[in-house]
Amino acid sequence: MRSSLYALVVLTIFLIVSINVQPAWSLISFNYTSGYGAGTTVEAGAGPGYPVHILRDSGGEGVLSAWDSGSVTSGATTGTAESKANASLGTLGAYASASWWYPYETACYGWAGSFVYDTFTIVSSTLPQGTPASITLPWTLEGSISYPCPVHGHECKGHPTLGENPAWAQLILYLRALPSAYTPLSTFYVANLLSSEVCGLDLDLGGTLDLSTAFQTAMGRPLSVGDSFILEAFFHAKVGYAGSLPARDSGSLTADFLATASFKPVSSTAGASILSAAQQALPPVGVPESEAPTMLLVAVGLLSFLALRRKAIRPNKT
Repeated sequence: MRSSLYALVVLTIFLIVSINVQPAWSLISFNYTSGYGAGTTVEAGAGPGYPVHILRDSGGEGVLSAWDSGSVTSGATTGTAESKANASLGTLGAYASASWWYPYETACYGWAGSFVYDTFTIVSSTLPQGTPASITLPWTLEGSISYPCPVHGHECKGHPTLGENPAWAQLILYLRALPSAYTPLSTFYVANLLSSEVCGLDLDLGGTLDLSTAFQTAMGRPLSVGDSFILEAFFHAKVGYAGSLPARDSGSLTADFLATASFKPVSSTAGASILSAAQQALPPVGVPESEAPTMLLVAVGLLSFLALRRKAIRPNKT
């Protein structure tokens, strides 16, 4: 990771019990009836006051994976956003880009959000129900930020009056327990990237959360074999023009932000494993998710045809 002179990276973990902290910026809403879900939101604007603007979401409850992208242009400014989410893999991705012509046309931004949740159950063929299990959650956040820097030794600073940073990202993980899935037991703000002085930054962040301790603190009992819980992740990234450059640096400039995040619970208790609802819902190996229902209909049709054919050619017994 590059020098902290270029960015402020704040890594904090908070435990918040029994409050609903659904992000206000989320367009995706899960009702937790399917056991898993994936969704994306893309937003971009260009031009003074952003007269050219897009905001849409895709995916939702019962969706294994989602992807969307969008771009808008006004004059010499362009905002672009692309996001992806995969519930079965526990992965999220976001790309945001902004291009402008300094100092004449600068109003543009891109914002990408991805959201997933999955339901996990602790199972064992050797341990009895109720046996406490040690469950942790490794997570990663990787990516890169590129933002135009003034030359001749000038620092790359965000404009204090614009009220926004040139690059910004946040990864939040929720632990929820069934059946009261609407209220998160624990909220982990595992990565907050708030960059008001970004010229370039390579992200390689990660850590491990103790889910068993969080569950014990919230529920007053150990996380055990037979328990089910929900993990939900929100990841979003934004980039846009928010700086003041020397006049000699005028011209066409571009900033972009590309990042991916991942999470997956792990059991360190011998004999205890974790089942994923999203992974169990995956189509058979070699059959794309979108083709699984079609393949099932083809198989049923083929079996019916073979049965009729066999009946037709069967010799009559006299």
